[in-house]
Amino acid sequence: MRQVYEAANVLEAHMIKGVLEQSGVTGFIDGEFLQGGMGELPAAGLVRVSVNDVDYEQARSILRDWENSQVQEAHTPASHFTGWIGIFLFGFITGLVTAFWLM
Repeated sequence: MRQVYEAANVLEAHMIKGVLEQSGVTGFIDGEFLQGGMGELPAAGLVRVSVNDVDYEQARSILRDWENSQVQEAHTPASHFTGWIGIFLFGFITGLVTAFWLM
């Protein structure tokens, strides 16, 4: 077994494991249940994602590609998302005005 990722928390570890498994690489989470003892243990390096030795290079490549795609998505404007917020707010405000008008 070789470590391919050191996660900040259990949720991040499961997300990384899912990314690997979508590409056909089996991942294992080490230290998943150690975070409950944070008061007694160091705060970093508890949760790690590991893979079988033969899958290590493929897993590193998958995670490198995934990390690069996350950086690109973070710089993409969220105009489609803000459009939905506008529609939601318009509907919400219209509903409030209608409710007060009917009273």
